[in-house]
Amino acid sequence: MLWERGSSGIYDPLFRTVPGVFETWNAVRILRETRKALRPVREQYEKRGVAVIDDGTFLLAHLVFRQLLDEDANIAEPDPSGPDATTWYAKSSSRIPDLLARTVPVLLGVLDARHGTRTSLKQVCIDDTECAALVADILNVLAAGGETQDISSYLRKDERPRRPRRPNSVHVIVNQRALPEGAPLRLSLYVPAEQEALEAWLGGPHPVPRDLDRKHQQGPRLGVRPSALLPQRPCLPHVGAGWLGGAPGV
Repeated sequence: MLWERGSSGIYDPLFRTVPGVFETWNAVRILRETRKALRPVREQYEKRGVAVIDDGTFLLAHLVFRQLLDEDANIAEPDPSGPDATTWYAKSSSRIPDLLARTVPVLLGVLDARHGTRTSLKQVCIDDTECAALVADILNVLAAGGETQDISSYLRKDERPRRPRRPNSVHVIVNQRALPEGAPLRLSLYVPAEQEALEAWLGGPHPVPRDLDRKHQQGPRLGVRPSALLPQRPCLPHVGAGWLGGAPGV
């Protein structure tokens, strides 16, 4: 329970000390600035990198606090008076983007080194002892220069441009003048359901003449199956402008 005291309770770790007004207000503002500064940092990562940042927002804020307090521990002091006075918040908030740029890759590297690449940050933070050990390792690596294992696989890759779509075969044949103007075309259907659906439009089924079938045993240049050729109908389009808006297939 929240109000339970002792080694099994959570009250003492949370409320052992009571922060002052200035400390509380500065902490709130630093947390807000940290969350705001995380947005552009998050855009630089993908996959596991994004997941760790989303799950570790407050852990990253804690790491930022620890580094800021190591530089200047006057978070609880009243703001100095005077027009040229610089407040603790003003000095600290300007450091947050740089601190996050260094801390996020170290967090990813240390997390992978300690727990592998498949362990989520949520699972680690469930155990407060393990979470404290993770924080200690991260701060030690940052103090030593921030060198950690390679995390380039978590960085966002530049999106490759999409390949242009292949041109429509109808336009290719017409533009390349593969068929002379006015050449008759024959509709070839490979799916029986399509043939049945178009019978009414074509005026009913028509058998393929034997002489036409023998003539195209080798197959026409366009790759139409000889057995699927239909006799020429007046309603079928011809090569040219009418072809582009005519029959549904060639």
